[in-house]
Amino acid sequence: MLQPSRQRRQRKLAFARTIVVALTAILGAAATHGQTFVPATPAMASASQPQIGFSLPAPGPNAPPAVLRWQPAVAAARYSKQSGLNVTCLSGVTGEYGYVPLEITVGAQKATVDDRELRFRFAMGGWQSRGQDIAVEQTFTLPAGATTGVYRMLAPRLTDWQYGHWQAWVDGRPDDELQLSNLPIIGGSSGVRTTVISVGTQLIDTNTANEIQAASALGGSWTQEVAQPQELPENWLEYTSIDLVVLQAKQLVDLTADEPRRAQSLRRWIRSGGNLWITESDEKWTALSNVAKALDIKDATNEAAWPESSGKTLPPGWRPAPLAMENDGPLQGLLALRRSAPAEPDPGRPDAAGASQSRPANPRETNRFIVMPYGLGLVTAFPGRLNGLNRNSMYMGWDSGNLLNRSDSVTRLSWRARHGLSPSEPSLEFNNWLIPGVGMAPVTMFQFLITLFVIGVGPVNYFLLARRRRLPLLLLTAPAAAIVAVGLLFAYGLLTDGVATRVRARSVTLLDQGAGQAATWSRLSYYAGMAPAGGLTMPDDVAIYPILPEWASDRSRRGALRREMEWTDQQRLVQGWLPSRTPTQFLTVSSRSSPGRLIVREGGQGVQVENQLGVDVQALALQDGQGRLYWTEEIARDGTVRLEPVEWSTVAMKLRGVFADHEPTYPAGGDPTGGAPSYYAYAGQLSTGLLEVQLAAMIEPTIHELGNCTYIAVTDRGMNLDLGRPAGEITEEASFHVVRGTW
Repeated sequence: MLQPSRQRRQRKLAFARTIVVALTAILGAAATHGQTFVPATPAMASASQPQIGFSLPAPGPNAPPAVLRWQPAVAAARYSKQSGLNVTCLSGVTGEYGYVPLEITVGAQKATVDDRELRFRFAMGGWQSRGQDIAVEQTFTLPAGATTGVYRMLAPRLTDWQYGHWQAWVDGRPDDELQLSNLPIIGGSSGVRTTVISVGTQLIDTNTANEIQAASALGGSWTQEVAQPQELPENWLEYTSIDLVVLQAKQLVDLTADEPRRAQSLRRWIRSGGNLWITESDEKWTALSNVAKALDIKDATNEAAWPESSGKTLPPGWRPAPLAMENDGPLQGLLALRRSAPAEPDPGRPDAAGASQSRPANPRETNRFIVMPYGLGLVTAFPGRLNGLNRNSMYMGWDSGNLLNRSDSVTRLSWRARHGLSPSEPSLEFNNWLIPGVGMAPVTMFQFLITLFVIGVGPVNYFLLARRRRLPLLLLTAPAAAIVAVGLLFAYGLLTDGVATRVRARSVTLLDQGAGQAATWSRLSYYAGMAPAGGLTMPDDVAIYPILPEWASDRSRRGALRREMEWTDQQRLVQGWLPSRTPTQFLTVSSRSSPGRLIVREGGQGVQVENQLGVDVQALALQDGQGRLYWTEEIARDGTVRLEPVEWSTVAMKLRGVFADHEPTYPAGGDPTGGAPSYYAYAGQLSTGLLEVQLAAMIEPTIHELGNCTYIAVTDRGMNLDLGRPAGEITEEASFHVVRGTW
């Protein structure tokens, strides 16, 4: 073991080397000012300076391998002497948290007759863990005869990135020349930021961004990246660290026609809770008909549903954005959108006269901007451009009450607010969704055993040994009794909690049956008596974020929370994600195609419902296309029932009763704040995130309908929900799953 003084010297030397590497990289970039440069990779040509950028092997033994963004066009290619390869890595757009794409370009000195296996490992983190908070591995193949390969690897950004470590294996052997330690990551602190992608050109200029940032509650910094349509991600997870995408109406239509996979990725991200701003939609909103088709919205191809707009009416599905002073928090904002949703006219209702699919616009709303819910996301349309705005503009001026800044279009841009958490900070509401009776200290049994121990090792032990005149044996019997007592406590905990893996889930799924798409948010609460071999395995289209308890704050500062992930055709969370005998929680988000549905056949006296959701329905509230309401319980998978109309009061009472039985609640003494404010409140609250807001909106007393062709189903299992272990290796209990579907 190294002596403390030697350890300190080595730490100082390592720190000094890190500073030298960073300064050399910066000075090297400055020294080359005025030369001709080309991007390190063509796909990153329009991106601003990435956080991570390096090229290996290094030019020499003392030269830094890290580059900030550009490489000299005249630089000669260098190759590893061992493998004959070189590697360039650049990070894509990086927001506050989420999955960050790493674009890896591999060059070969010469082609080979066989495929070559390439395995890369990237570890990153803050100074507390010396850049080892999380490590990601993935294996790729360089085909036979190829001299270049371009690959993408996603790295979950869950904490600050201040240092990174890179390792490479070629055909199973480590290549020392393609390895890198203590890479300084430029701008790696997460902080509070709003990250925007503008498609084609900078659609929000600096002045406009400053106005939005200064007049809103977002705080932090504003980062805008420019990407061409062909550079947009094909994997929706690459959007998870982005807060906003801005593009012109025509660009969205062209993207759908020219780049269908990228358009689908964008749609899935919006459904999962993303934000899309569409500019240049025309003052009469005529461009929104094609926008609706590009977004795959039901009835978008029905031209009769789109009346000619003159500024006095809004297209179907669109409505004025709720303002912050007109509501109180994200729940009221969502409710405002639901209340103003256009409805089909119902001849049986007294207020049906004159009803229209289009929403009348008041003078404040005319020719300004309108919004449309899209799954858990929000689409905002502007008639013109967003460049050159100032305080006197129609979107932001004092005469209009700072409409844009006060609208949900801006207030929901915060990553922490949408998710209700910060993956690197403790959540104050961790304890309100624990598995009942699991992971809590058995206080009564502990008190009983400790009392027995005190009595036994004290007066009883002394009395028995004194009678036998062997009091010196106290030196042996007291430790032995302590060992027995500890063993009994451990055995009791093992027997009561078991060694199996258990989970309690809380999920909401928004299902668009017309488009065949579903977005699911879930909160998963785990307890493993013994950590399963191999950890957890999630599909490769699921975003997963840890929810930290308050007791983890000190441990995280010491850098003890270290996780490892391996990408295959799935996400293998192999180490540090699910420790033994420790309550552990995650927030997961997925957005994918789904064949599940309720088949609703309407008749004169009611409806017939066939359950094709793939799960059993425990309770169902439904509103058909004529506005009639229905309630039932227990529809088995593939089962069919006939329903007769009921009153809204019946539906509301029963639905609220079901929800009330599954409210998150703290166990006795489990509220870490005691109701008082806490330092970690800024990290976000789960109760105000999209998951809980969606659930709360379904039973809000001010809502008196579900919406035509809409249902709310409480199911026995989560729809499109992955628990991370095979069904026979995990037990689900006390869960709550809700599907809100439209047809």
